[in-house]
Amino acid sequence: MSVPSEEKFVAVLRPHLRFLAPGAPVDWERSLKDLGLNSLSSVNLLVDLEEAFDLTFSDDQLAPESFATARTLWKAVSGGAGPA
Repeated sequence: MSVPSEEKFVAVLRPHLRFLAPGAPVDWERSLKDLGLNSLSSVNLLVDLEEAFDLTFSDDQLAPESFATARTLWKAVSGGAGPA
């Protein structure tokens, strides 16, 4: 697994958030669904994150709660580390 960085995480996440304005910062607490993440884009995001960070999500991490906000997803990717 490559060492996760917030910058890389946001770069992978951003293209899947169709309602996030270009150049707008990612709100770590806002619902990813509200930002345009749907079931299909969640699957695509999952694949992109696994490839970008050379990891495999466990069954526990595939819970909807993991994809609720950028913060909860970052915790799944980084092993629990919170954003700065």
